[in-house]
Amino acid sequence: MNTKHLCFVLCAAAALSAPATAAVILDNADPPLFTTNRNNSNSGIEGVAAYLAIGASDVAIGEIAINAQPLQSSQLKFVIFSDVAPPGNNAGSLLFSDTVNVSASGSLAYILSDPFSFTLQAGHYYDIGAIFSGTNINYTYDLTPDTENGISSIVANQNVDNFSSPTLVGHGAADINIRLYSPSAMVPEPGSMVLGIVGLPALVALLVRRRGHGTRLGIQ
Repeated sequence: MNTKHLCFVLCAAAALSAPATAAVILDNADPPLFTTNRNNSNSGIEGVAAYLAIGASDVAIGEIAINAQPLQSSQLKFVIFSDVAPPGNNAGSLLFSDTVNVSASGSLAYILSDPFSFTLQAGHYYDIGAIFSGTNINYTYDLTPDTENGISSIVANQNVDNFSSPTLVGHGAADINIRLYSPSAMVPEPGSMVLGIVGLPALVALLVRRRGHGTRLGIQ
C-alpha cells in the first residue's frame, strides 16, 4: 500500500469517528434584547424558562443553551417541565434536568447543557430553561413570539425556583432567550467504532512490516 492509499484509509477512519454537528432547531432571540437580573441573596427567584408549544410532529432535541451571565462561579441546572395551553400553570412536572459547572463571566453568552436525548411531543407544552445555584445571574429576553421547526416560543415565560428541587412559580410576560439543538449522533455505530479501533493499528503494523521488507511508502 503506497502513501496515497494510506492517507485515504486514515482520512476515512477519522471521518467515521467524528461527531456529527448538532443543528440549531430553535433560536428565539429577536432584537432588541433585554436583561433580567436574578439575585438569590434575598430569596429571589433564580431560574427562568421559555414557554414552548410543539406543533403537529414530535421534535427530538439533544442540547439546550441559554443566554446568561453568571456573576459567580457556581452551577447552572437546565430544566424541562411540562405545561399546559396558555395561559399555562404552575403544576407541571419536571421531566429532565442537567447540571453544568459555570464560571463567573463579564458578559452575556450562550451556555450549553451536556448532550442528551429528549423528545418534545406533538401538541404538548413545555417550559425549557435553567436555574442558577449562585446568588446573582443575568438572563436575556425579548417580547417577540417565534415559530421555528414546529416549535413556537410564547411571550409568557415561566419562572423556576429552588435549585436543589426545581419547581414552577408562575408565568411572566417575556420570551426567555434559549437555543435548542438537534441530537448530535456519533457515527459510525459502536460495532464499526470497534472495528476501526482494532483494525487501524493492525494496518499500520502491516505497513511498517512491509516497509521493512523493501516496500516503499514514499517517506523517509
